[in-house]
Amino acid sequence: MFNVEPFIGVNDYIFGDNQNITKKKDGKPYKIEIDNIMNITKEIRKGIVLIFIKKRLEEIIIQKTEQANLNGIDIFCDPNVIERLCHIDGNHEKSKDGKYILFRGLGVCLGGFLKKKIPEDKLMIVVSKDRLPFYELFLKV
Repeated sequence: MFNVEPFIGVNDYIFGDNQNITKKKDGKPYKIEIDNIMNITKEIRKGIVLIFIKKRLEEIIIQKTEQANLNGIDIFCDPNVIERLCHIDGNHEKSKDGKYILFRGLGVCLGGFLKKKIPEDKLMIVVSKDRLPFYELFLKV
């Protein structure tokens, strides 16, 4: 189970950590993808993807095959997840295309939970405070 702490991280994955710290905590990832132009490294691990920007952990993507808990809500199993999160975090916004919803106060972007679907079916993106402006722009595209 992945327990989300808004703007802190997920389980032992803490925003701001570098890859060496993550490796010491959890060993080697299954796969690493590097984008040298954007200075982004993705570590693919069991059920999650860790995204390092300029060598710092800034985003964590949790796949729907996993259990994710946020404020006592089972994100992928609760049929009323959107309503419950909206009640907790009134500062939310849906993407222009209707595929994503960003909960600014929780630092979480959910994809595929609304009427419009995404290729991954459903996913949860947990972001650091520094990444919120990026996702606000992402919603408008």
